[in-house]
Amino acid sequence: HTLKGHQYQVTAIAVLPSGDVASASVDKTIKLWREGKAAGELAGHDGPVLCLAVTESGDLLSGSGDQTIKKWRGKQCVQTYKGHTDTVRGLCILPGVGFVSASHDCTLKVWSDSGDVLAALVGHTAIIYSVAATPGGIIASASEDNTVKLWNASGSCLQTIEHPGCVWAVAFTAAGDLVSGCSDAVARVWSAAAERQADAETAAAYQKLLSDRKSAAAAASAQAAAQPGPEGMDVDGATAAAAAGLPPGVKIAQAFELAQPGAKDGETKIVREADGSVCAYSWDAGKCIWEKIGTVVDAPEPGSMTSSRRWYAGREWDHVFDVEMDSGVKLKLACDDGENPYLVADRFLEQHDLPAEFKEQVRYSLVFVGSCASLCWFSFYGWCIC
Repeated sequence: HTLKGHQYQVTAIAVLPSGDVASASVDKTIKLWREGKAAGELAGHDGPVLCLAVTESGDLLSGSGDQTIKKWRGKQCVQTYKGHTDTVRGLCILPGVGFVSASHDCTLKVWSDSGDVLAALVGHTAIIYSVAATPGGIIASASEDNTVKLWNASGSCLQTIEHPGCVWAVAFTAAGDLVSGCSDAVARVWSAAAERQADAETAAAYQKLLSDRKSAAAAASAQAAAQPGPEGMDVDGATAAAAAGLPPGVKIAQAFELAQPGAKDGETKIVREADGSVCAYSWDAGKCIWEKIGTVVDAPEPGSMTSSRRWYAGREWDHVFDVEMDSGVKLKLACDDGENPYLVADRFLEQHDLPAEFKEQVRYSLVFVGSCASLCWFSFYGWCIC
């Protein structure tokens, strides 16, 4: 079966005791499916729904960008859990206790089914993407800080396992081994059982990999700090962004930074090339490469784009484009000559209620290539005038 019905990306799947499938989406909804057909919709979150879990009693839990967790029984929301200060990104069941949530606020929380916070697990220094637990109560968390941490249910950190990149996912096998998925395109199996652990040579090679990555990161930081700007002047990312006509808050990276892997699929970097041009790159986690999207330039000068003014949304605009989404839906984008393309993009996302609250992926680039004629969707939130 192909299950179609969501407006935006599907972020999580869960199978209920009845056999029904629940799918979560950035469109803020959960859809239920039975034998390949739509069987209902659960609506109530105010942000993208990013994770699901099924409780021991068969209820459905959902975590959202609205910072809450909801419990669903049938098609009704029977409880809302509040405690995180940022997006809830991961959920897992802790047998005999309740469940565990992972958040962009860099913490995990252990909850009772009734809604009490039993423990806060604090120690990560970046977004936590995934959480898993064993029947015996050991909790594993995966983070953008390049580590997996093991915890007990009372909140004590038992072990920190370093990785060469962002850790996207963790899970436990039936034998109790831990599996981690890393941004370096490698999944690794970790075991507490001596007979299943890697040999000394493999362990040494892994430690060298970690050491090499740290050395490369330190060297890149040092080179960035010493990087001269035009005519011998030091230019930081903010200054370079202003010089390129980009809005405040947009950092321009140096070309050597592309030697380091991205933290997440779809991450965008605005890079100053050796010839002084400014280009946009997107990290393709599947290929483990930075793909060049195009050259970023300032908005065109007034009068440089020839077309008659068009009426849209209660006023006249120099240009009104059709933006075709992956779903085939066409949205209108209006702009005037001379407008900064990043500000146009901001307005477009807000106007069409696109899920900009999905913080870790709200990285878009507007790329002008020649004269504007059409628009095409090229990444999660990005679009390009080409």
